[in-house]
Amino acid sequence: MDKSLTFIDTHCHIVFKNFEDDLDDVADRWRKAGVKNLIHACVEPSEIQSIRALADRFPELRYAVGVHPLDTTHWNDKTLETLRSAAKSDSRVLAIGELGLDLFRD
Repeated sequence: MDKSLTFIDTHCHIVFKNFEDDLDDVADRWRKAGVKNLIHACVEPSEIQSIRALADRFPELRYAVGVHPLDTTHWNDKTLETLRSAAKSDSRVLAIGELGLDLFRD
């Protein structure tokens, strides 16, 4: 491996339940593979506190806050302010996302 390269996982979801039992092992594997930073995508606002807790646990983790376009049922009158507040309150928030258009579904 070229030591001059910095590897960043730009889209992970380690907050998902399937990582609960072996997350420390997963972290060991990303570290051994040379991944220096991770950017966690947010599917919906209820994940924000859990993702923030992961960022507290893993200093290499930064994150986005958002609502995935396939999960727009999670959007309500308070969502925009929730995202704005989360983004402003933690310097580890690097982006607003997941957001966008997944045009393969109605």
